[in-house]
Amino acid sequence: PPLTGTNHVFGVSERVSRFNFDQGSGDSDGENCGASGSMAPAASATPPRVKSERVTPPAIPSKDVETKPRYDVMKIGSRSMKVAMFDHRKELDQKSALAKILEKSDLQPEVYEGGFKVWECACDLVTYLEGQKYEFSSKNILDFGCGHGLPGILALNQGARLVCFQDLNAEVLRHVTIPNILLNTETTADDLRKSDANTWLIAGNWADPELMKLMGGRKWDCILTSDTLYSLDSIPHLVRCIEKLLSPKGECFVAAKRYYFGIGGSTAALIDEISESTELQGEVIRVFDDGKSNLRELIRVVRKPPTSEAKAGQDESNDGCAGKKGSNEVAPGIPTTVDTRSRNANARKRPSSSVATAISGDANDDQGEAKKRLTTPVDPGGGTTAS
Repeated sequence: PPLTGTNHVFGVSERVSRFNFDQGSGDSDGENCGASGSMAPAASATPPRVKSERVTPPAIPSKDVETKPRYDVMKIGSRSMKVAMFDHRKELDQKSALAKILEKSDLQPEVYEGGFKVWECACDLVTYLEGQKYEFSSKNILDFGCGHGLPGILALNQGARLVCFQDLNAEVLRHVTIPNILLNTETTADDLRKSDANTWLIAGNWADPELMKLMGGRKWDCILTSDTLYSLDSIPHLVRCIEKLLSPKGECFVAAKRYYFGIGGSTAALIDEISESTELQGEVIRVFDDGKSNLRELIRVVRKPPTSEAKAGQDESNDGCAGKKGSNEVAPGIPTTVDTRSRNANARKRPSSSVATAISGDANDDQGEAKKRLTTPVDPGGGTTAS
């Protein structure tokens, strides 16, 4: 049936989902706004293999009119974005494995990992890039683990040459990513079906070599990824993919919670994994604290410069995300001390199972290790800039 837009306008805190793993303990990470079922990982003895594939909108018979999906309007920073409404009970085959998972959980590793929800770190990333007036023009952009694809849509609207939206599930791309692209850009469904489209949609597992083949060996000027660090097991795959896909002078922005209580991922674990890479280096460039959930961080990852260019590369890195001096600065605020490098031993320990065990203890407890503390101004919008 034809679907029409709604006139509801939501703030980010009202519309987004926050990880709230139902593990029967008090280690909650904030409420899961509007989510159904438990955030606890679903059990599966033999999870079905996710197929890597290119995705396009389904063909519409010529006699039918292609209608716009129903949507909410979200205020993200200074921007209003339309977000497609999705109800798996109406839009998925209820006998499918994915529909059965969604009745119980928003996470089953390597089968479904939350792509139908709008996660708050995607909103952090959009807010940051827009605030920094990041230069997307003529760049190739990869929205990695895109879900609703809000950062990639920002890139499309800001003149990116090519944007690739990648998610684990083709169903996510069909039911929320494509509708959001149609709602927020001048791109049409026919445009997405063209072989030379400037918008790609690719489904697949990061560990699947076929996914890399579908990328066509292309290197990306900017990789955007958000809320993709919740599982410790996925972090090495993410780093290996960045090593393969990032262009020599490109940069990757990773927006994530400092700790994902109840499942084990963390920004500290990503920094540790990057520190073992011979090709990459990374640093926390922004801390978001809205007082409603766990601290969230933004990490910038670039390639290590050759030894002869190490100093020059460091100077460029200090100039900010777009190579513009002072682009990481924020308006003066109340000085505060923010710990962006604390290491929780449980956050680094790789569990034997496919899903990390719960983290216990205070998020600011460094288990006796030395902390590197940074004095930064408070961002009135909820973030601080690490320097």
